[in-house]
Amino acid sequence: MIRFSPLNPIEFFPVALTCRSNLPHLFCTSDHISFQCFHHPSEPPGALSIVDAQTKQTMANLTWLCHKINLGLSVSMYTLRGFDAGQYCICIGNEYVSPAIEITDVADMIEGTVLLQYCNHNNYQCMDYYPDVNGRLMFLDLRLDGGFKDSDWEFSIETDYFTTQHADVVVLHSQDVTSKKLTIGKSHGVPTGIGKHLNRIFSCDTVYINGVKYVRESDKELEVSEISKDRFVFRLPVREAAIYNCAIENANQLSLRRTPVTLRRASNYLRQL
Repeated sequence: MIRFSPLNPIEFFPVALTCRSNLPHLFCTSDHISFQCFHHPSEPPGALSIVDAQTKQTMANLTWLCHKINLGLSVSMYTLRGFDAGQYCICIGNEYVSPAIEITDVADMIEGTVLLQYCNHNNYQCMDYYPDVNGRLMFLDLRLDGGFKDSDWEFSIETDYFTTQHADVVVLHSQDVTSKKLTIGKSHGVPTGIGKHLNRIFSCDTVYINGVKYVRESDKELEVSEISKDRFVFRLPVREAAIYNCAIENANQLSLRRTPVTLRRASNYLRQL
């Protein structure tokens, strides 16, 4: 028996069941579609393949990247990238299949979406996701319909100070803060499962929205507005994260861009990745 990570950007269902996914499954050709599943070392998942959703023709047979966590648990993972625009299904043996995912390079379809890239630094607090891949953090990509409204920006200052015996105020620390509300769903709304997944994503250690690092506002709940019987708009208060450790941020940016650790110099002035 295998167990899929709840942080996966795509869902898998038994072949015998009808796929009714809560996730949109729209990706850009530049996105990396990563997913993981956990299993006993002696019971690996079935063969991995990608199938054209229209013709049902197998486009490619893929190879799992497997890692043994301990004597009773292993993780198998794969990152789908480099495929042309189209609609595909991911099959795991004859047991599991994903709903059709659409990979597009049409700017009009990508416009109005936000790219969430998220990961944990370790698996101490969450055993449903394994972050380390060959010594580099594995960021998961999820593209959702939404963004930041101009009216949802807030600007403030956090100040620490003390008052002297003469009633003078002495500032110890002052930091400007930019807060926003991430709106998912727009006018037509999204299924409630999107809100659950969004809430889970922001429990991760690191979250980037369109390449910018954000953190969830403390003690702020996910705001829900009902559009229709089963469609909702979700708004999540977030703030831009201050970058203090440049080494960690540089490593994160390399992982986000998926640049190889070793850069091979192609000439005296250019580097070939």
